[in-house]
Amino acid sequence: MFLTRRNSSDLFDLFREFDGQFSQLSGETSRVSWYPAVESFTRDGQLHLRMELPGVEPEKVDVTVTEGRLTISGEKGYEKDLERADVHLREIARGRFSRTFALPEGVNADGIKARHVNGVLEIGIPVEVASSSTRRIPVQTEAKGFFKKSA
Repeated sequence: MFLTRRNSSDLFDLFREFDGQFSQLSGETSRVSWYPAVESFTRDGQLHLRMELPGVEPEKVDVTVTEGRLTISGEKGYEKDLERADVHLREIARGRFSRTFALPEGVNADGIKARHVNGVLEIGIPVEVASSSTRRIPVQTEAKGFFKKSA
């Protein structure tokens, strides 16, 4: 008995195909094989980004910040025991991955921290928020001596 997928082509297949075509046009040799799921949120004055990386060894993950862009890349290896098996269904993504995100203004790039726990990479990005307090500025008039005439 074999397992089959009901929808054999999905949106990620389209992304992979487009990425492959783009890589060929740009001369890149390393193709992206999959796109890990990501969520981002703000908590306690930090922007958080979580990426699901089950089966990816932390030492195979590279996190870089360049010119206001955060890039997370790496590779999920293939299992050796599957090389000798007759595979009937393959939905587990493997190979190279790369995701790049534009960082908002006010990010403290030196304070970015990353941790990998139970197959989830979490990145904390400190954001320096401008003061949101409102200050009323009094408007002075010439009669109060703000504009003094020079003699």
